[in-house]
Amino acid sequence: MRSEQTVAALKRDYQVVQALKPEATLDDVCAVVQQTKAINILMVGHQPWIGLLAAYLINPQVKHTNQIKMANIKKASVWWFKQASAKQQDASHGLSYKLVSVQHPDFI
Repeated sequence: MRSEQTVAALKRDYQVVQALKPEATLDDVCAVVQQTKAINILMVGHQPWIGLLAAYLINPQVKHTNQIKMANIKKASVWWFKQASAKQQDASHGLSYKLVSVQHPDFI
């Protein structure tokens, strides 16, 4: 419910993905990201999975998601990740992303 309230403020169409419920695991979230065909994705979420996802996208070489330490994400911050081009990706590590920007809530 809180995520829906947050995204409603953007006044854009959105879709609720049931797999991203509050008790979702990082594996659940990664599965949704990998199955998404959209060019742009805006994910609104809360801890712990949003911090785990950010940490994983920064260091996808970690073999087991339970070994990832959660990134410290301040409430209302925006983290922008960009998927690497096909030739930049390492097939052995799955999808590869780079962190483009982090916007602190005071600057949004």
